[in-house]
Amino acid sequence: PKWVSSQHPVRFGDLVTQPGQLNVSGYHPDLIRVGLQLPPDLFVWERDGIPVALKYRYTVPDVDNKSALNVSINESFVT
Repeated sequence: PKWVSSQHPVRFGDLVTQPGQLNVSGYHPDLIRVGLQLPPDLFVWERDGIPVALKYRYTVPDVDNKSALNVSINESFVT
């Protein structure tokens, strides 16, 4: 399998085939899915986890809504 390197930071853009896969728009946009495989020897239970630096931007809606950014890993919600 093609493992994601744990030796250096990896950009989300490097994990997709086209940059547009990281963009959505509209009132009910689809999910952005990024598939990756981490090496099985990447033990994180003795550490604080895996750092993620996420920058995103959005257009402020002109009506009140309940927009949110939710992150899940393996179908589990990340808090």
